Amino acid sequence: FFFFLMLRRPPRSTHCISSAASDVYKRQVTEKTNRDVQELRIQLKLQREGLVQKDEVSTESILFSFVWDSPYSEQNDLAKHKSANAQNAAEPFPETSQSAQEVKLDTVDIRKYSYLKPKYRALIDDLLPESEGANLKYSPAFPVWLHVVIRAILDSKFTEVLLSFNKGKRITRFVDFVYCWLGNFSVDKNTREVRLLEYTEREAIARKNRLDLLVGLEAVSNAKLWEVSTFRDFLEEEFGLDELVYFLHCRFILFKGPQLSIGTAGFCVTHFMGKDKVFDAVDRIMHAYSEDERKELKSKLTAFAKNSYKDPNVFDCGMVLRVLLEFYRKEKKENFVRFEELYTIARRGLKVARPVFP
Repeated sequence: FFFFLMLRRPPRSTHCISSAASDVYKRQVTEKTNRDVQELRIQLKLQREGLVQKDEVSTESILFSFVWDSPYSEQNDLAKHKSANAQNAAEPFPETSQSAQEVKLDTVDIRKYSYLKPKYRALIDDLLPESEGANLKYSPAFPVWLHVVIRAILDSKFTEVLLSFNKGKRITRFVDFVYCWLGNFSVDKNTREVRLLEYTEREAIARKNRLDLLVGLEAVSNAKLWEVSTFRDFLEEEFGLDELVYFLHCRFILFKGPQLSIGTAGFCVTHFMGKDKVFDAVDRIMHAYSEDERKELKSKLTAFAKNSYKDPNVFDCGMVLRVLLEFYRKEKKENFVRFEELYTIARRGLKVARPVFP
């Protein structure tokens, strides 16, 4: 009887039996985080009802909740942001004796309100050599393996986002998703289609692919590729979850479905697309914006294409998606600064100059 009690299966999210203790620790951290956020929301509700003093809730706590709310909530919806800004533009800003202050968005760091979490390299630490100076060998299954795998992972991640949204479930961290995807799937060398790994080959191929992904992303030859650079930033969690969802949404509209459903996407390093198709996708994505704003964005894309490839009619899809992502991040930072200023006014009764963005 006691023998069977000792044979406890590790939690589902663990990658191996030895990581059971780590899984319990991570679950405790997650539960504490959920409790902290819930307590913050309760405290804010009590503050609105006048049951607690305003000084009991800090600006940092409010901004932390703002950044880590659901990616589908109102404050993280780009179109609703724009509509709200258009309505608020006509409303007078609180009077101030100061002149308008210019805010440089490059100095706004939203990441300081995010949690510190294990990186991808930490998850595959057992695959790395003990000596730091050792060279890691990059041996992909075929020449464009890294680029095709990146596209396959992003296609699969968007499917997971849609399923999670429809079923009301939380979206998994991108790092965890990539690790698990490489442990269950691979890209066929000949057809370039995603296939499920057989049980007998799963461990060996998964270990190799996980290491090849890390080495390929860190290779100097791939550092300047838009698609690889953006994927690496998401894997390092330089961007938030809402930014990942927006990026995947833009990909789906640009490619009119999964990227690998386009035949050439599985056989090229850089995926190019014609000007008309790109501009049509931009109009669909930026439909809530004015014609002048869309023209400005299109002119930037044309300038990038002309400077990089000497042809203003052919666009690098990785570049197009990155520009759209940066546009979203700029919009998010502007709303973040406005929120911070308005909260400071409401909390302290101060007269703060209206922020102006160059």
